[in-house]
Amino acid sequence: MAVFARDIEPYPFGNAHPRSYGWVNSPPVALGIFAETLAAAMNPSCAGGNHAAIYVERELINWFKQIIGLPPESMGLLVSGGLDCGVDGTRCRQAGTVWLRHPDPRSAGYFLN
Repeated sequence: MAVFARDIEPYPFGNAHPRSYGWVNSPPVALGIFAETLAAAMNPSCAGGNHAAIYVERELINWFKQIIGLPPESMGLLVSGGLDCGVDGTRCRQAGTVWLRHPDPRSAGYFLN
C-alpha cells in the first residue's frame, strides 16, 4: 500500500501524450468498484473454456443491438475504454475495406468470420 500511495495515487491523470485520444476522466461509481473487484477475484481467462464472462458479453451485445435497432446477425465487441475503441474500430474498418476490395483477403492475412 505504501508503494501505491507513493508511486501511483499522486498521478491519477498522467496521460498527456499527444497521440492519446478517447480519454475520459470520470469519477468511479461505487457499484463499478464492487463489480471490478468481483471480476478481478474471478480472474476469467476467456481464451478458452466455458467462462461466464463470455456469456455476459454476448448478452450485453444482444441488448445493445436491440436498443439501437441493429439486425440480430450483427456482431459487436466490448472494449475497456476509449483508446481501445478507437484502435479496434480503426482496425475493423481497415480490415472490412480490404475484405471488400481485395481479390483474396484470406491470402493477405485478413480473417473475418
